[in-house]
Amino acid sequence: MDNDLREVMEHYVSGLLEIFQGLVDGVYLTGSIALGAYHKGKSDIDFTTVLSIKLQDNEMKDVLSLHKRVESLYPKLVMEGHYVTADVLGKLPSEIEPVPVYYEGTLNPMSYEGINLVTWFTLKKYGVTLYGMPSSHLDFDVDINLLKKKMHENLNTYWVNWNNRIRMLFSLNGLSALFSESIEWGVLGISRLYYTFMENDIASKDKAGEYALSCTLPMYTRIIKEALGYVEEPDNEITILC
Repeated sequence: MDNDLREVMEHYVSGLLEIFQGLVDGVYLTGSIALGAYHKGKSDIDFTTVLSIKLQDNEMKDVLSLHKRVESLYPKLVMEGHYVTADVLGKLPSEIEPVPVYYEGTLNPMSYEGINLVTWFTLKKYGVTLYGMPSSHLDFDVDINLLKKKMHENLNTYWVNWNNRIRMLFSLNGLSALFSESIEWGVLGISRLYYTFMENDIASKDKAGEYALSCTLPMYTRIIKEALGYVEEPDNEITILC
């Protein structure tokens, strides 16, 4: 683990233990860190903090102060995650009440941001344990078939709509597709779904892109390499994501 990342998490965990005095059951990292694809200065620090109690207003203030203190010490490291009790782990948003979520510098007391089967699958199989029992020992499981079903729904709703928007080239959405951020989001986002459909597992964007590169048609290799950030000699072609 990167030294700055290790230090920021030590500050965070020690602050939590001071606030909650024995009520912290576990602190775990998910997302790109857990999947071995953390990029300093680009990747968020995705966390799941498991408590024995639900956060109350006074504790919300203390937790927000902790996040702001950590951010002041490490302004380039962005934390995003949620505060849950053990009974929430593995559940879909439709099965639980909203939970406190720290996202984009704000502690929202009622949110579902990051509460999904991808998060839970990553936590159980790949989670990095900072405090508490190992993530693999947590008392929940994720049905891979249900996860794939939800991904199919996501593919046929969000991604179909996204693709339709960017195909309108003479629009803001269409023009945005020519920028590297949109190319990375679209190509590697779809690659992650494909990886799960084929391998019954979760992969980082980097790993999924490499996987797609290994099994795609030659005509698509350039756009995948561009999404992965490979530097190639320029040619006379114009890359359009469609």
